[in-house]
Amino acid sequence: MAKTLYLHVGMPKCASTSIQGALRTHAEVFAAQGKFYGTPPRDKTEGQGNVTALLADIRNNRKSKVRESLDFFLDRDSDVILSSEMFIGLARTALADEFIARAREDGFAPRLIVYVRRQDQWIESDYKQHIKGGSDWTGNIASLVAQRTRTKVLNYHWLLENWARSIGRDHITVVPLRRGQAEHYPLERFLSFLDMDPALAAGLAMPRQNVSPPTGLIEPLRYLKLALTARGMKPLSAAQHLRRFLNEAPERIEVPQRRFLLPLQRREALLARFEKSNAALARDYLDGAPAFDEGVEDEPDRLPPLAEEAAAVLAAWIVSDPAQLAPPPAEAAEVARIETPPLWARFWRRVRPS
Repeated sequence: MAKTLYLHVGMPKCASTSIQGALRTHAEVFAAQGKFYGTPPRDKTEGQGNVTALLADIRNNRKSKVRESLDFFLDRDSDVILSSEMFIGLARTALADEFIARAREDGFAPRLIVYVRRQDQWIESDYKQHIKGGSDWTGNIASLVAQRTRTKVLNYHWLLENWARSIGRDHITVVPLRRGQAEHYPLERFLSFLDMDPALAAGLAMPRQNVSPPTGLIEPLRYLKLALTARGMKPLSAAQHLRRFLNEAPERIEVPQRRFLLPLQRREALLARFEKSNAALARDYLDGAPAFDEGVEDEPDRLPPLAEEAAAVLAAWIVSDPAQLAPPPAEAAEVARIETPPLWARFWRRVRPS
């Protein structure tokens, strides 16, 4: 019996969480169509696809655990779906060849789907995730662009050619994500990739998850993260404070209506750098159709520098909660006894509620 191994490799911030949510929640629907999606019992991760533990074991050369996970996935008579945002990096090494060879030995024909977004749009979403998530990243967006460029993550054609070496271009489906596409478009394309009816997407779609916060709150959030980590707070603990800021700030302060973190010239330069890669992506994987829209939007109005805007947001956040400005009770009593109040007391009288 011919079997297919469907590999969903991401990329991150390209509807992966939504697709994985549909797979996890409606696994029985996919099973009824002969497509197995499940997670090994020892893999306790959530919201990251079903091969997180396997990829960690591959990366750390834990061969016995790799065999255990592969046995769980591949010892089946049905098609199998494996999904992870981190899959994209596996093809950089010979590990991908070994992984695909094992699948073929077990009677599977591999097929791969990858979702991509234009580099300038993707890097901003990636940066937001780095800042708001539980990672230890506190650098600015320019440093992330440099890092992602250096490691070739933004060179989509190069990444896919590594996979093509293992499974062939004809077995790779590339789905460019553009603004303005229908809400269920990523899931519809995924169902088509599985040879299922794309019309099922409306019934399988999950509520939007891992939604990016307003762009105008990201740089203030980074400065908060820097301050918390400088006090020795661990990233996961700091993330709780950051979530409070993201949840409460829109109700308490005016959030700048900024759309982009990178200025127009930097985004145009980024696209120019990957123009040849994107052209090769269109030629080799999209039958010559352009992968992405060409127009690069600018902010509708002139905006202050990012750091200056972030300082104003943080000041408004502090002033919006007078309890954060009040001196401790003992200091407040001392202030009341002083005829000529110090700077702190004069400032407090200006901002406290009447």
